[in-house]
Amino acid sequence: GDVTNAPDGEDLTTDENRLLKIANRSTLFGKGYKILRRNVDLVSQFNQENTIYEIRYDFDLGGETLNIPAGCTLKFEGGSFKNGVLNCNNTYISGTIDCLTDITKIQGRIISTINLSWIGIYGDNPYNSSRIKNLGKIPATSVKVDSPITFNEGDIMLPSSITIDGNNYWLSFTCSTCEHGLICLSDRVVLENIKITVPPSNVDFDKPVILADTRISNPHVFRLSNILVDSYNSTGKAKDTGLKIIASNDKENSKQNYITGCHITNCRFENFKIGIEVDCINKEYTSGEKNYSWLNNIYFDNLYVSAEEYGILTNYEDNAVYNPSNSCGPVFIHNYLFQAQDKDNAMSFSHSGNWELYIDSGRHYDSNYKGVVHSGTV
Repeated sequence: GDVTNAPDGEDLTTDENRLLKIANRSTLFGKGYKILRRNVDLVSQFNQENTIYEIRYDFDLGGETLNIPAGCTLKFEGGSFKNGVLNCNNTYISGTIDCLTDITKIQGRIISTINLSWIGIYGDNPYNSSRIKNLGKIPATSVKVDSPITFNEGDIMLPSSITIDGNNYWLSFTCSTCEHGLICLSDRVVLENIKITVPPSNVDFDKPVILADTRISNPHVFRLSNILVDSYNSTGKAKDTGLKIIASNDKENSKQNYITGCHITNCRFENFKIGIEVDCINKEYTSGEKNYSWLNNIYFDNLYVSAEEYGILTNYEDNAVYNPSNSCGPVFIHNYLFQAQDKDNAMSFSHSGNWELYIDSGRHYDSNYKGVVHSGTV
């Protein structure tokens, strides 16, 4: 009988030259589907909402802004965008390695998790450090680590309002120095399921691995969950500090510097000089400005800390012209094991100031609490 080879328009169609090509799918019966073509103006192809746009080729935006219609998916299948701005509108991104590495900026709203490899952060890539510092150019609230990563620089300032899931991959640092700390937290940052190793044993590194410091950012609220930070090396030489939290008014043009409502749960800080340090510092301003800082409602739960000098160390310094609270706390420590080579310093709380500490359900190698300590149910 007769055989009909004419395209049905659903799976196959023909172009104006009657050449066969894969058909686009309209939005009449569900989400649309379009394969972006190389020989057609790119902007004109983004002409319908609620559509999956498949990117098979590399597209140079020429410094222009590409507006993505509402409710669309960018499905990268070997292609990429570069040299321009993506203006998203409730956009879901399904990416591949390096698909957005050379994009100038992404703005608008993204509703999907962004994998770090999509923006060129993976393995021992020498550009990892500079690229992760550009996370602030991407309006993603959820980021996932999808490979082990080596960083050759510290002072990685994480943007605010972001959650980074390490997916239990190792983050390794090889730098010999940095100004503040390896990873610096901003406000409403969540780090979870991350394992971190510090610079190699031949480096005398004197900065904290994770730093929340109001003098360089505004980490008012943050959360760390399922974090392992390990400074073990063959020489047995411990590094400086695993986690350092500082609320200080030592910052110009800022009247209130505070850290409050933070949660550090299921975390391990191993082989440091100081496992965890918590400081509240009020400096006196000669101008008489009412600058002050405070730190309260810090929750530590299910912690393991091993250190040479201090398992957990707190400091309070109050020279403020005006400080209405004049206190630090409460700080809750629940389900813990603190170890220090100097056993009397496994837990050390400063005498000065009015620390309010609630400690419960833990073990420590320490014969002397220092400071105001309230034991009981948290």
